[in-house]
Amino acid sequence: MKTELWWTKAYKIVEQHGPHLKTLFHGLDGTRTLPYGRWLTAVKKEVKDGTSKTTYLSGWHVLMSRDAAEDYLRAFTKRLDILKIVPVDVRGEVRLKAHSRSEVYLADEMRLHADIVRYLDEGGEL
Repeated sequence: MKTELWWTKAYKIVEQHGPHLKTLFHGLDGTRTLPYGRWLTAVKKEVKDGTSKTTYLSGWHVLMSRDAAEDYLRAFTKRLDILKIVPVDVRGEVRLKAHSRSEVYLADEMRLHADIVRYLDEGGEL
């Protein structure tokens, strides 16, 4: 499935380190820390999953519903104290990741909401 979108809401699983949110694995421009409030463009290239020999075109890993994100989070067994589900906006091409055990999508562009940082700075919990 391949869909062209202006933008829509999705969800991302991240690591929370105080007010900083980080990607689980690969980052952008040498850092896993995600900035707030600006569109981030994925570097599109052929990549492989950790143990898989299957390649796919990279993108921001997102889930299209909160329920799907919660189901996917249940597959994790480590770092559970710092893994969080956050709402994000996605735009550009959003495609289903082939060979994934869950309904993970790959987005060309993603943006974390700027108000999340204020919420975290005020001691809020995700």
